[in-house]
Amino acid sequence: MRIAGIDPGTASTGFAVIEYGGDRSKILKTIVVETPKELDIQHRIYQIFGTVEGYIRVNRPELIAIEDFTFQGRTITHDAQGVNRVIGALYLLLEYAPISMLMASDWKHAISGLRCPQSGFRTPGESKKQLDLAVRRAVQLRTGYIIAGEKQHVIDAVGVALVEGDRQGRG
Repeated sequence: MRIAGIDPGTASTGFAVIEYGGDRSKILKTIVVETPKELDIQHRIYQIFGTVEGYIRVNRPELIAIEDFTFQGRTITHDAQGVNRVIGALYLLLEYAPISMLMASDWKHAISGLRCPQSGFRTPGESKKQLDLAVRRAVQLRTGYIIAGEKQHVIDAVGVALVEGDRQGRG
């Protein structure tokens, strides 16, 4: 199954397309869409959506998985509101494939193997950096993709696609 993963942001958005095959998944495309600081939020969203839509058309995923981070116990900031607007625009991709939303606190713990029973985003003593490193290792193991220099947005986009593939495989 071909799955697109998206890690949305207003300054940069990670995008990946994988051919899901469990622990033998293959990365077909990765990009980071970066927007200039000078642009207002509307133009950033327009640029992000246009770029991602182009890659969706070319790569034709059967499913689109988008990371949703807004309920990690964080206060809603101006940045978070901007990301919510990006996510809203990305829902227009429904024209191309079904969309699923995955909570960051859920999918990151699922792919990394780190457990977080009821504490939300972090387990006691666990840092965001440790969690990101664990996600990187898991993505590299499952895809064979050398990710040393990749931005976290790309790794998260691949990870969200992998976890959605796992969820579909169980269903």
